[in-house]
Amino acid sequence: MQKIALIGNPNCGKTTLFNLLTGANQKVGNWPGVTVEKKFGYFELENESIELVDLPGIYSLEQGYSGIDEKIAQDFLEQSDISLIINIVDATNLERSLVLTQQLTERGVPMLLVINMLDVARQQGITVNTDKLAQKLQLPIIEMIASQKHGIDELRNNVISTFGTVPPTNENKPTSAENTASEEKLLQRYHQSRQLINGVVEVSPTHHSLSERIDAVLINRWLGIPFFLFMIYLMFTIAVNLGAVFIDFFDILFAAVLVDGVSWLLREISSPEVLVTLLAQGVGGGVTLVATFIPVIGFLYLCLSVLEDSGYMSRAAFVIDRAMSGIGLPGNAFVPLIVGFGCNVPAVMAARSLGRDSDRLMTIA
Repeated sequence: MQKIALIGNPNCGKTTLFNLLTGANQKVGNWPGVTVEKKFGYFELENESIELVDLPGIYSLEQGYSGIDEKIAQDFLEQSDISLIINIVDATNLERSLVLTQQLTERGVPMLLVINMLDVARQQGITVNTDKLAQKLQLPIIEMIASQKHGIDELRNNVISTFGTVPPTNENKPTSAENTASEEKLLQRYHQSRQLINGVVEVSPTHHSLSERIDAVLINRWLGIPFFLFMIYLMFTIAVNLGAVFIDFFDILFAAVLVDGVSWLLREISSPEVLVTLLAQGVGGGVTLVATFIPVIGFLYLCLSVLEDSGYMSRAAFVIDRAMSGIGLPGNAFVPLIVGFGCNVPAVMAARSLGRDSDRLMTIA
């Protein structure tokens, strides 16, 4: 059975492509030693059984920026017998996506490059010359709009023919002798990405999408921080004020069921008064107290979900990055810090998304 690794940046359409290729014939588990979800599925091409593994979304394989997701991808690529790598990239952000592509080509494994979200790129006035990019990378490239199932048949036809072909060596690969710092290696990668997209990506000079006009305000040098502080204030105001409306309801409901209800039930069966006090007043009263926090925490996570879906969270991380660097943390560390105001457990879980172990430990502390 041939094994294919599906890899790409987060939010590039990787899961959509995985579902299109495997359909309902897929399984979900956990990677060994961690709670990160593992997805793998099966399909057949020309009587060839194929296992497709959906790796976590990552931006880079550099050792200095190895979070849990990056370590999972590195270990799988190094330890598994992979027949083919399918690297899916975002057509609206090729410069960033090609950093990972460069690192994958250096592994000497047959590879297919899938450029997805071309419809979104056209809406943003971006044109990608895939033929020219294929010549520069010397890789087969598939144009795709996964949400519309465009390019799936071409991908299936190219999978079998790509088995056994080895991508060319990256002559500009940063070496440890040239640069020991991961930051410098990444800068070299981005510089090479800019060279790769030169003459490949064209952006309409007069086209300004709604997203760009909004970004002009949200990540503005002078307006970004005040707007960020206003959004945080608004989020907590909504969570506390709206949550307060439902606190009495939760208090009365849980007290009626867990305190009064349990007391009545225990007395009906002639239980000792000590047991009534322990279960009704002790356990029931404690659970009732905790339940009164549910409305506030619920509205807090609802606000965070709305901000996440709107795309503001990533912009907020960019805006606050310089301020957070003053305490030795990256910009995206503000998310688990804010979540911690609601509950520490999901805040600790959110901290695992940070790239470095030192950042995760400092954020949790």
